[in-house]
Amino acid sequence: MQADLEARTIGFRSGDDGRHTRLVERVHIHGRPRPFAELVDVLVPADARFVVLDLDRTVHLGRNLGELLGWELGAHLAYGEPQRQAMEPSRARGRLALDLRNLRGTLRYVQLGYRMWADAGLYYLLWGKLAALSGLLGRLRFRRFGLEPVRAVQSVPQTALLHHLSRVPLPLLRRLAEDVWARHEPDQVIRAEDIAAIRARAPGARIILASASPEPSVALAAEYLGVDEVYCTTLDRAGEQLASPVPWFRRFGRQAGPRQFSLPSRHGINSSRAKVERLVAAHPEILEPGTVTVGISDTGYGEDHCWADFFTHVVDLNSDSPFPPFVAAGSPLREVHSAFAFSRDELARREQDPNYLDPGRKPLPSGHDVTFERHELAQLLESEARAIEGIATRFHAQVGTLEAARHGVEARYQAVQQRLDDVVQRYNQAAAEERPTLLSQLDRLLEQVAEKADLLGQVERPLADLAHSLQRLREGAQQKLLSEAKRLSTGGPAAAPASRAG
Repeated sequence: MQADLEARTIGFRSGDDGRHTRLVERVHIHGRPRPFAELVDVLVPADARFVVLDLDRTVHLGRNLGELLGWELGAHLAYGEPQRQAMEPSRARGRLALDLRNLRGTLRYVQLGYRMWADAGLYYLLWGKLAALSGLLGRLRFRRFGLEPVRAVQSVPQTALLHHLSRVPLPLLRRLAEDVWARHEPDQVIRAEDIAAIRARAPGARIILASASPEPSVALAAEYLGVDEVYCTTLDRAGEQLASPVPWFRRFGRQAGPRQFSLPSRHGINSSRAKVERLVAAHPEILEPGTVTVGISDTGYGEDHCWADFFTHVVDLNSDSPFPPFVAAGSPLREVHSAFAFSRDELARREQDPNYLDPGRKPLPSGHDVTFERHELAQLLESEARAIEGIATRFHAQVGTLEAARHGVEARYQAVQQRLDDVVQRYNQAAAEERPTLLSQLDRLLEQVAEKADLLGQVERPLADLAHSLQRLREGAQQKLLSEAKRLSTGGPAAAPASRAG
């Protein structure tokens, strides 16, 4: 399945006319913010079969609930549960839990936070946040991490989070997740009544929550929202706790092993293309011609941009990295929507406060709605279309050249995954005195996994350079659309005609 899904990406396959890319039928920029329920009729076709929602920074404005759960666990471990609960009424929204009346507890909290997050956090600062801002670092990121660099980089803090969550019982994680949800309710954008509005608009649709966050956060969100299905990052159980992810040991935990590891073949972080893989495995009809599908995400750092290769309609909601208007020639995508929806707090303040929009919003909504039809997109983005098609053609030629080398690397390390599973199963059942030997075996196998990734990176480096160029051009095309929409909304001279509403 993975190879078939990869083939839908720009550059892996050409259309019947020999072209590798095309423009979508239309792009709607909903620059006038409104309650999400008022957007449902324009975002969701009545004949939609599947509506897929991201969780973090989509259901809540600017909030990653999985990450916040990890920080909440730090507060529990540093202060103790009674003190953490006593602090709750005075807690502000956000990551930190500082109690200056309890200096000893605050010092423990800061020290523990450093131990829990410094390594993964600095890694993500460099290769996640700074690389998204720097063209040079962005190119290096593709060369180092391959064709899905955001997914690879995000896996480091995500793996650290999963290990920390495995340290405490599941009922406690549920309680922490409930407190995180309640504290950040003012930031909520999509509520249960909005899910009901989607269901009323598209009665035949299955509404699915797909998230990279861990199960305790996503299961709670699914319960509160009332969706039909959930796909999230899961781990095996170790009694009343989660088992630890194996990759954690390689990066952070060489001194000792956890009580139990999660079986590697069953554990995977549900991010980026993995979301689509799980959705398609459960519902193959998603890829059938004529199936109407909608994906709604904040698309932070472009993580869910691959949805444009598989869905007929995509929505970037309160996003600073919108879906580009160029897709693979074989993509079913018809429409891109860029929309702004209010949080609960913004809705409550908009009648009394002229500055009611959240100060953390980036970018700010324009206040006007603009629609670009395909012929308008073609006129405005003519030079971008030529450049993107040229690079996609070169990419396709390289894929054919490198295919044998890629398969050779995969075949060379094919047995490693099964051996990893075998060692983990033995470790989980072993007595304490046998575990150090098994950890050494596990470490050697994980070194081979790292070797495989390095070899694939070397083989795919020519593709990675071209993929980076494609990403930059597609992002530039989207920014050009936003600039044109802004000119139209302010009455300035337009570079191309476009229809305007609102």
